[in-house]
Amino acid sequence: MEKIYFKGLNELRAFAALGVVWHHIELYKNRAGEASLMSTPLRYLIEHLGKNGVYLFFVLSGFLITYLLLAEIAKKGEVSLKKFYVRRILRIWPIYYAIILFSFWILPYIGLNFSFFSAETHYLGLMEKLNQNFWLPFFFFMFFMPNAIYSVIPVAGASQSWSVGVEEQFYLIWPFIINYFRQKAIYVLAGIVVVVALTREAIPYMPLHWIMPEIAAKIFRSFVISFKIDLMAVGGIGAFLYYQKNETLMRWLEKPALVWGNLLLIAVLLAVQSFIIPLAVCFLILILSVITGKLNVYNRILSFLGVISYGIYMIHPIIMFCCFALLHKLQIQNGILFNLLIYTLVIGLTILISHLSYQYFESYFLKFKDKFAVVLSSNKENG
Repeated sequence: MEKIYFKGLNELRAFAALGVVWHHIELYKNRAGEASLMSTPLRYLIEHLGKNGVYLFFVLSGFLITYLLLAEIAKKGEVSLKKFYVRRILRIWPIYYAIILFSFWILPYIGLNFSFFSAETHYLGLMEKLNQNFWLPFFFFMFFMPNAIYSVIPVAGASQSWSVGVEEQFYLIWPFIINYFRQKAIYVLAGIVVVVALTREAIPYMPLHWIMPEIAAKIFRSFVISFKIDLMAVGGIGAFLYYQKNETLMRWLEKPALVWGNLLLIAVLLAVQSFIIPLAVCFLILILSVITGKLNVYNRILSFLGVISYGIYMIHPIIMFCCFALLHKLQIQNGILFNLLIYTLVIGLTILISHLSYQYFESYFLKFKDKFAVVLSSNKENG
């Protein structure tokens, strides 16, 4: 069975994952009272870098999943819902539930019972609050609704999984829409972009406390604000445009110079919170897909990091908590040495453990995934 492969997607995932890690390290330093880039002119960039990295993941995922579904319809006449959901379960659930169970049951125990972590006041405060209200967030996280609760009751080590919840919610509806609307589903995607974006902008002004309890209003508002399936829909629209292979569009996108201009645009936009970023990312994916063979975008290290990027994204907050605890325990006063060690330890250990997770844990489930594939993808992260 021939595999579908898009050059450059793993490299983009690597940049997205490393951007999120950088954002979280600087955010942790700022909360811990350490010298941080959050107190420099780079603050605005750092504040938005993490979210923009996640948004890049959303657009990438929407593009690849939509393209594979379109290819499946072309090959078999319809999407096999059973096979689709089994593939999603085998890719997403193992590491997701491993992180959730660890963050709810193990991390609070070791954090609150070992003096080694005594200086990590922000995380410890979250753990104490979790002990006071455990089952409500546990229920939401276990049923892939972390985006509805993570900003109301944050969970140390697991709050980053809000984005996984959004992706799963998108996957829940998207194969049905593709099956029913087929080529016209692009218009449904355009409608999703408009409706979801407008609802998200309106929700802060809605007097929800008039019609529901305060905690319910907070949860509902958190869900709507974080329900960013419109970004995945943008990627889906890009997949439709590429799949239809409009000759005029293809010729226009075949110019390698567009890549560098688009990369420059994204680099500038990363410093702001702009609705243009998903469009620019989608445009870049289209360019990379069209100019395959005309521009070498492969990088062995970035491609490797892209393959394990899901693990990097999910694991790094726990690694960060442990590494900061170690350096705070050692009472390192030299700022340069502290930053050198914290970045080396967090990034190095995150990559190492993510690699081990992929090699010896995730791969055990992934080896069954191809048995349920109708169209194979070599882009391992979302195929």
